[in-house]
Amino acid sequence: MAVIDFALVEASFSAAAHSYEQAATVQQQMARQLATAVAPLLRHEGHYRILEIGSGPGNFTQTLLQQINLMANSNVARVTLDLVCNDLSASLLECTMSKVQPWMPAAGAGAAGTEVPAAGAGAEAGAGISVLHCQQVTGNVLQAQTLEQLQSCGPFDVIVSNAVFQWFPHLAQSLQTLQTLLSPQGYLAFSSFAHGTLAELKAICGEEHGLRYLSGKEGKEALLAAGLLPCYWAQERVQHYFSSAREVLRHLQHTGVNALSRERFSVREMRALLQRYEERFSHQQGVVLSWCPYMVVAQKRQRHSSKADICGVRSA
Repeated sequence: MAVIDFALVEASFSAAAHSYEQAATVQQQMARQLATAVAPLLRHEGHYRILEIGSGPGNFTQTLLQQINLMANSNVARVTLDLVCNDLSASLLECTMSKVQPWMPAAGAGAAGTEVPAAGAGAEAGAGISVLHCQQVTGNVLQAQTLEQLQSCGPFDVIVSNAVFQWFPHLAQSLQTLQTLLSPQGYLAFSSFAHGTLAELKAICGEEHGLRYLSGKEGKEALLAAGLLPCYWAQERVQHYFSSAREVLRHLQHTGVNALSRERFSVREMRALLQRYEERFSHQQGVVLSWCPYMVVAQKRQRHSSKADICGVRSA
């Protein structure tokens, strides 16, 4: 597996911020599914502390807040949140903050150009959510300085992350670190990518190039090794088609996914790569690229714990 240059990751995603929302269709679908799975954890009236890792431009943050608000209105509940947003990029955290502000008590509906959904039909006055505090923490969550800062903000009832954990070089160790930030019965909910993601590109460039995507079995083993009980698991395979191999690479650039190596291909090498890609992976619908996203909700394991009422491990 290639060594991950997190400075390059930060630079690549910052550069892709303007195009990410439109280009990252798979990640947006993952965000909607993850938010739908997380919202029931916060359905009861009360105050919750949430940490989001890799909040990026705030697309998942906004989707999650909307979904929690719908759930709270449905249950005629008043939910207040303390939100901590973490990312490698300070500029991307500013984008996140602009999408959180409309949910804060001092903000009005529609502030910062973000639409706050109206209460659902039949919701009583006062139902819904408010973000009482939102703190930004810049840095790699696995590094000591950032971790200490997050520890001072915790413990957290829920830690969430959308399409980020594939960047962790050692998932089991990373999960072990993150579970220390959870409250005794806290939840870790995240989406990531499994083995088979970008399979076509790896077939051309070699398995050693790019990230090593874990199998579903390896992912579940990593959760258990970290003291986390998987209560929900869903996995699928998604294929997108493009007009050419060059469009495939452009798509990856627009989503920041190409942020792994500073190595550059020569013009001749790039032409040969694109030709091989199109020869092997062209179909009637276009040139194919595969993704294998998965989503998990896991609870911090207690000595005498039982599965939560949302638990129901499944694979799609």
